[in-house]
Amino acid sequence: MAYLGIDIGSSSIKAGWLDLRAGEITDVLAEPFPEPLSNLPSGHFEIELPPVVERTRELIERLLRRNGPCDGIVTCS
Repeated sequence: MAYLGIDIGSSSIKAGWLDLRAGEITDVLAEPFPEPLSNLPSGHFEIELPPVVERTRELIERLLRRNGPCDGIVTCS
């Protein structure tokens, strides 16, 4: 059984191939998290959603091209 693991953090978006039979996490990829919106009051942190979705989609597509189909996707953030 193989799953994609996705971690959407504030500094990067990471994805890895989770091989449950072997008990291994392999083929870990990362993309920088999109920059926050500018011109916001001090202490505010807001982002546009489309760049987050696009970078996450790119990581998923890269892992699937490299490893083949998976049984599911698990996420944390």
